[in-house]
Amino acid sequence: MAEEIKKTSIPAKKEEIDPQEKSFKRRKDLIKNFIIVFLVVMLVLTFFSNTIMNHSLPQVAVQYIQPGSITSVIRGEGTVESGDPYSVMVKQQKTVSKVLVKVGAVVHEGDILVSLDGEESEELKTAKETLETAENAYDEYLLSDAVTSAAIASSNQDLSVEELRQRITNAQAAVKAAEKTRDDYQSALDYLKNQKSIHLAQQSNNSNLTNLQKAMNDAQTALEAASTALEDAKTNSTTALDAYNAAKTAETDAATAKTDAQAKLDEVNTMKALLDPAYKPDDLTPDENKVKWELIKRDRTTLDGLTGDDLKIALEVVIHDLTEALTTATTNYNNAVAASASTLDAYNKAKTALDNAQKAYNTASDNYTKAKNNYDAASASSSETTTPYDYDISVAEVNLSNAEAALKDKEKVLTDLVADVSAIRKLEELSEAIQKAKEAVAKLEGESLSEDIKAPISGTILSVNVTSGKKTSLDDPVVTIQPEGQGFTMSFSVDNDKAKTITVGDEATVTNSWWYNDVTGVVATVRPDPNDANRKKLVTLNLQGSLTAGQTLTMSINSKTSNYDMIVPSSALKNDNKGDYVLVVESKSSPLGNRYFAVRYDVEILATDDIQTAIKGAFEGYEPVVTTATKDITEGQQIRLSEN
Repeated sequence: MAEEIKKTSIPAKKEEIDPQEKSFKRRKDLIKNFIIVFLVVMLVLTFFSNTIMNHSLPQVAVQYIQPGSITSVIRGEGTVESGDPYSVMVKQQKTVSKVLVKVGAVVHEGDILVSLDGEESEELKTAKETLETAENAYDEYLLSDAVTSAAIASSNQDLSVEELRQRITNAQAAVKAAEKTRDDYQSALDYLKNQKSIHLAQQSNNSNLTNLQKAMNDAQTALEAASTALEDAKTNSTTALDAYNAAKTAETDAATAKTDAQAKLDEVNTMKALLDPAYKPDDLTPDENKVKWELIKRDRTTLDGLTGDDLKIALEVVIHDLTEALTTATTNYNNAVAASASTLDAYNKAKTALDNAQKAYNTASDNYTKAKNNYDAASASSSETTTPYDYDISVAEVNLSNAEAALKDKEKVLTDLVADVSAIRKLEELSEAIQKAKEAVAKLEGESLSEDIKAPISGTILSVNVTSGKKTSLDDPVVTIQPEGQGFTMSFSVDNDKAKTITVGDEATVTNSWWYNDVTGVVATVRPDPNDANRKKLVTLNLQGSLTAGQTLTMSINSKTSNYDMIVPSSALKNDNKGDYVLVVESKSSPLGNRYFAVRYDVEILATDDIQTAIKGAFEGYEPVVTTATKDITEGQQIRLSEN
């Protein structure tokens, strides 16, 4: 018993532990060790992540927005032009023999610039042709029927316009005086005739002549009215007859159309009767073939291949169309018949009116003839007695005849004078044209004597526009000279906002002054730019110094100094298709410290110089803006600040 107890109390040896339990314990230890290592590594990475990230971020330098003053500098590039270039022009086209100057050469007044050939110029040839044409025109007009000897004599007298106008005025006054004399004699004659009529009436003491005259006048008035009515009735009758004939023609055409439509319908109905329903569809008789052929001829080509009932159905369609055509033709015919009847009725009425008008005219004509005969008979019997007015009337008639003849003479004088004045003016114009042509020829001949083009002033040659062997141009200068002692100009365009700071008289300096050390400029004008008048101004400078036309310069204008609330280094400004902007540094806190980001702020540029720029934007003031960076940065990107 004691041995059993002793045996039980003795512990088992290690190698006697369960192998599976030993393996589980070993895996547990490995996992614990891995977790410890992972946590240590993560702790180290966490502590050093800020330093690692900072080394990968762009490093930037910043400067705070602050108030200050700026003296704006406005730059512009332009081409140097002569301030007052002198263009040497020619008045005749001649061939260039030799060009004796080059661009940049200094010439003095009287120096030969270009030698010309001694040929006759095109302008001189044209002037001579013009002279010949003017002389021919004068000779032709001088020999025409429009020119009288009086006109030639007056033309040779070289009368002024006022003298010719006075002649016409005098002739017009003579015509008016002759017209008044004629009218006076006519009034006197009318008065004498009236007095004679009164005398005869009083002498005969018979008012019957007056009554007969009134009756004749009334009959004549009635005859004239009847004549007018007759002409109107004739016109109405002719118009009505034409309308009836047209309506009758339309009725005939409509009847023919109706008959044709009925014949076509009857023909197709006959064809339909040929189709016996007892026939089989496939057994086409010669009559059926005829029907099918007639249908095809009526443009129903889709019937090809139809037989039997199908052919009958197609024939029904044709009958329906022809029935409608017959209905339309019948309606048209009925309308034409009605129109014909209506126009016939109108014509009959017009004919009746014409007959009545003719009768009325005949009656009025008979009445007038009777009244006139009665008056003529009474007048003849009363005029047999002489009166005291007969001699005076005959004298007045002679005076009137003479006055009318005198008036015609005065009118002819005026008409001839007007024609002569026109001819005189034409001759003078043609003569003046000849004189001008002669003067032009003489002038061109005098200019052609010189075969050299000389410098009219002293200066520097800016351009040479001719070539040996080619003709000169009347529109382009032979050479252009910069006058001695005259300055140069240049122009460039600036925005309206910048132009506001420029004043006429402001000094300008050349940008690369080490090369153009004696060049100076002054603002001469500031005016709207013709190419963009709403948004830009064109600044023109007067330049002095060692310059040549055609050079390109960049000039700087220092405008007035102004104070601004927000100024940044010019290096902080950026620009894209949205406009100008700056990147402001903004910070965000994190468990490991502050982080910095570049945030975009749009700005408006107010002024600038070589170093700094005045801006306007949504700022409170003293914000840090990025001036430089070790890498390109974009808006919203995380950055790190320079240690300086």
